[in-house]
Amino acid sequence: MNLIRTRAILLSALLFSAQGAMAQAVPQDCPPQVKVSPEEMKRLAHSAQPDRGPLWEISKDGHLSYLYGTIHLARLEWDFPGPTILKALRSARTVVVEMDITRPGMAATMLAPMPQQAADVSSPLYQSLLARTDQQLRKACADPENFKGASLASKMASLTLLSARRRGLYADFAIDAALIGFARYTRKDIIELEQPSDQRRVISQTQLASLERNLDDVESGKTEDDLSALALAWERGDMGGIAELCKQLQCQGEQQYYEQRNKVFAAGIAKAMAGPGPAFIGVGFLHMLGPDSVIDQLRAMGFEVRQVAMSGKS
Repeated sequence: MNLIRTRAILLSALLFSAQGAMAQAVPQDCPPQVKVSPEEMKRLAHSAQPDRGPLWEISKDGHLSYLYGTIHLARLEWDFPGPTILKALRSARTVVVEMDITRPGMAATMLAPMPQQAADVSSPLYQSLLARTDQQLRKACADPENFKGASLASKMASLTLLSARRRGLYADFAIDAALIGFARYTRKDIIELEQPSDQRRVISQTQLASLERNLDDVESGKTEDDLSALALAWERGDMGGIAELCKQLQCQGEQQYYEQRNKVFAAGIAKAMAGPGPAFIGVGFLHMLGPDSVIDQLRAMGFEVRQVAMSGKS
């Protein structure tokens, strides 16, 4: 599934600006825009929620922390943690995330023009993909003019997320953002594992052939189907089922990309755990899969890693 190659954490940052990218003249057949009432937030905050997503305990030299596999597309109710996740969050002194996607100006930074090879930008394929992407943005009820100056890869990343809204999945409700919100509300320290420049460097290296496959999947509806299937698998927190699904969908088509980032994440997690108090670490769940996963990297560094049984789940 080529859509995963659009760099999951970038996607969340991009769509924080997508609210402003919505077309003013809304065509028919547009997915619902995000509207959350205070009453709905209050209801969810006071209702019992099940545990969602996979959670691990990680320990070394008497230091215990929690590693949570996050997802960058979600439904509103998924932002309200179940009892096991909430207990782990409350016990933590710091919250560690891939990148603080809620920082002021983050979306503008991620959408800013990136250096492109002149041969790519001027090529017939690039221009064709750009026109097709703009057409799909309009179909997704987003105004391409609001992405003016953004790279083709950045536009494709936003388009990928926008396609999931028809299944009720929104980057506005990214679990990472919910963790950051919880940390700020409870005055916990926030540690980032990478910076926007790291993500932009990876994005700028995306090949046109990969973007073309991504766009083919968006146009055919495959992206929407695959994102929905992955989100439901994440909700269940069944890593065996997630791994099997990812084999079918080819979630990790660019293994080198994951291996490089997994090493960076594992090193950052080890550094965060050397600090005072437990940490609650949120990293995209796809980084917990395959050879050289974040979990494998941590074990190689001497950490004990154990998946936590969730409330109401076996």
